[in-house]
Amino acid sequence: MAVLALSSGAATAAQYVSQLEYSQNGYSSAEFGTVTLTEFGSGAGAYVNVLVELIAPIQNFVDTGAHYLFAFNLADTTNSAVTLVQPNVNINAPGDTDGYTFLQNGAFSQSPFQGFSEVITYDYPGNGNGNNISAAPLQFNVTNANGITFLGAGNHFQSTTATSSNIGGYTTGWWFAADVQSSATSGINSNTFTVAARDFCEVGVSCGPGVPEPTSWALMLMGFGGLGAVLRSTRRRARVAMA
Repeated sequence: MAVLALSSGAATAAQYVSQLEYSQNGYSSAEFGTVTLTEFGSGAGAYVNVLVELIAPIQNFVDTGAHYLFAFNLADTTNSAVTLVQPNVNINAPGDTDGYTFLQNGAFSQSPFQGFSEVITYDYPGNGNGNNISAAPLQFNVTNANGITFLGAGNHFQSTTATSSNIGGYTTGWWFAADVQSSATSGINSNTFTVAARDFCEVGVSCGPGVPEPTSWALMLMGFGGLGAVLRSTRRRARVAMA
């Protein structure tokens, strides 16, 4: 699993997590992966880092031609741009041969999850229109000429409003969808299938008590270390007194 390195000022940045826990077959008793969004900066210089990670037995992203590598929505699509971090390639570079393309301001279907405005595709030259496999994780930055946030006013990510995607009882509100490849067939009908995220939480605010922020983890570990030192010192004094 890749580690997202944050700058010293990133501890105060808003960070959101959305779980990829719905599949095209309605199988939602397991989590297939996560989408972590971290906001950096403010105003015109702001950007959102998107980190998409997969959880075993899900192995890779795949673009089957009928489905896209990854799909999402932006409120201000025409003024937004995507820069890939992982894999480290120049998406949409003139004459590029890496196979990755960012398509925006459209109406893309990631069946049965509908109504996405942006997609990242992967069609490696020479592979034809079959399954094009891309290793996880997928990480990219989204910028906008007017600034960007995940939620809040202005240019931000949106959930879909399609009414034809009835998965797990939900018909609207798909934040993200990915085409993935699995090493197992238990609980799913095929080796390749689509997964989607409907809900999100803000890390350290609405994720619940089980998901502390990285800074909280550090303080907890320091506290445990200090407690251990006190206990060891107490035991040593007790042994000396008994002697």
